[in-house]
Amino acid sequence: IRLNRRRAAIFFMLLTCSAVLRAADDEIPIRRVMLDGIQWNTEGKPDQPLILTSKEDLEKAFPKDAATQRKILDEVDFAKSRFVVFAWQGSGKDRLELVSPDTQNNGNIVFVYRRGKTRDLRKHVNIYVLPKNQKFEVDMSK
Repeated sequence: IRLNRRRAAIFFMLLTCSAVLRAADDEIPIRRVMLDGIQWNTEGKPDQPLILTSKEDLEKAFPKDAATQRKILDEVDFAKSRFVVFAWQGSGKDRLELVSPDTQNNGNIVFVYRRGKTRDLRKHVNIYVLPKNQKFEVDMSK
């Protein structure tokens, strides 16, 4: 199992690195963000993320939580990027993986959702900062 985890970690790092390299011409890297202490609404689905494109969107999403607004503003420059939060509940083995843009997807980023097979209910939150005009899609077929 260690070898499989190690291979999966290397594979994910390579995909992430290629996505960052692809975004270099936009000067905004595609990156995953880890934020602690924020209560995300996990009633959604993996293919329906919360997308924040401006400070106004942020204020609507967290109207009475200035600390959360500050944490998010420290991570994103809304003039150049947008903040995308995938939050849902599901199996503890559920995964959402970033696949680098390629010509088959017209330069779109693809997030692949893999449903877990365990019967435990867990909250999942994956947060990304994407260039403002970067298109993406979520592949739920795996």
